[in-house]
Amino acid sequence: MRLSKRRYFATGAIAYACFAALAAAVVWAETGGHLSSWNGAWKATDGSLIRFEPARVVLIENGLLSIGAVVREAPGKLTLRRNGLLETWQLSRSATALRVSRPDRAVEYKALDEIPPALDPKPLDLPKPMALPANRVQEVQSQLRERLAKDQAALKAPGQRRATAVIAENRAYLDQLVGEVGWIDADRFGHQAAADAVILTKHGHDLPLIMAAMPRVDADFKHAGDDAQMYTIFYDDLMIEMGGKQRYGTQLAEDKDGKPYVLPLEDPTKVDQWRKDLGLEPLASYLAMASKYLYKGATIRLPRDDE
Repeated sequence: MRLSKRRYFATGAIAYACFAALAAAVVWAETGGHLSSWNGAWKATDGSLIRFEPARVVLIENGLLSIGAVVREAPGKLTLRRNGLLETWQLSRSATALRVSRPDRAVEYKALDEIPPALDPKPLDLPKPMALPANRVQEVQSQLRERLAKDQAALKAPGQRRATAVIAENRAYLDQLVGEVGWIDADRFGHQAAADAVILTKHGHDLPLIMAAMPRVDADFKHAGDDAQMYTIFYDDLMIEMGGKQRYGTQLAEDKDGKPYVLPLEDPTKVDQWRKDLGLEPLASYLAMASKYLYKGATIRLPRDDE
């Protein structure tokens, strides 16, 4: 069984348009409003970018793209679902600048005349798969295995700095690799290498790559018996990265008291049936295993209605 902890632990094609439509449906189910006062793109002095749209906010910070779905809005205030969590922003605007006060920091932006293409989330353009020499396939398999071992060791080590550096290094490696050979599919590289690539990509939070890889992960793992868990982890991660809620209950986090819980679910009444349709155990069984291996037996609660 493979497990997923949102903060970096993890032991049939779907087109991008389908995901965009699904994400939009999730957003509008929660919002019921339009974002108009701040429309357009803005840039901060540190180079970070932000774009306000009618139902979501798109950000680029430290070179990474992220999306927050607008859940509620009031004068000078937005509540977003971002990385699976709800957060409230305070916004104020002068003639030349926009100040955004978030739970983690406050940022001042200047308006841009045009919207940078990078703020239009799209799947990474990957080359089509082509046959590779056996020695190249073996090299990729070995590199992925070594990098995943390094990833897991860094994430278990005290402190976050080492993990951040390893994740950034692996992200750069993956970007270069898939630009050369295309996605690491099971047909050419085997299921183990494909699974290793899934985990490294998930940890890298490279949204364009996650979007591009999803159809191939769907084809490789969705109907692969126990390995369908790899599909559910990747699917749930993509939905959360796009500002929505997860379907299969694989993504976990810790609340302000340090207690583990399941990040919000698309429909708690259907999650076990969705998992059963893929040949997977009920969510309760998955959480029991996650509790044992990730939280030393601590109970993992379900999300509250206000989360």
